[in-house]
Amino acid sequence: MQALKLRTIGFFSFLFISAFSATAQDGNSGLSFAAELGLPSGNFSNASNFGAGASVKADIGLSEKFALTANAGYMNFFGRNAFRVNVPDFSYIPLKAGLKYFFTEKAFAEVQGGVALPASEANKMVYAWSPGFGTRFRVSARAKMEAGIRYEGWTSRSDFQIDGNQHFSTRSFVGLRIGYFLPL
Repeated sequence: MQALKLRTIGFFSFLFISAFSATAQDGNSGLSFAAELGLPSGNFSNASNFGAGASVKADIGLSEKFALTANAGYMNFFGRNAFRVNVPDFSYIPLKAGLKYFFTEKAFAEVQGGVALPASEANKMVYAWSPGFGTRFRVSARAKMEAGIRYEGWTSRSDFQIDGNQHFSTRSFVGLRIGYFLPL
């Protein structure tokens, strides 16, 4: 497990370094810093009302329409009292890579996948995946704002085996991201 975490961190470090050395002249390469909000859905909404965090995302422009992405951050879902049970917070460090497609200069669709590493011993590593949409608009001669919405799932092996088979559970949420994008 420790080796997997080190390989994952190494992979994302490589992607971030690659973003800084990217020389694409397409305007899609850059770095964004963002605040994030998570609104749990399904059964996960019984454990948490909302989550908050921050992230940094590198975009590596491949062409005028496509960019590779690498995203790292911190996300905390605040536990709640459910059915007279005090549910603890869920704190994770999501590390995701993906592909972004620009419909227009300002609108894009994006898919990402990766892992979310636990920030506390009480949680375990989960696989993270998310499709989403967003927009990017200019706020100065150089900088842009980026806003996006996504559906994100964190899937892991369930600790429960009902019929002798391994089952999976997913904590899902709607994610909102508002960030400041600096082209490279």
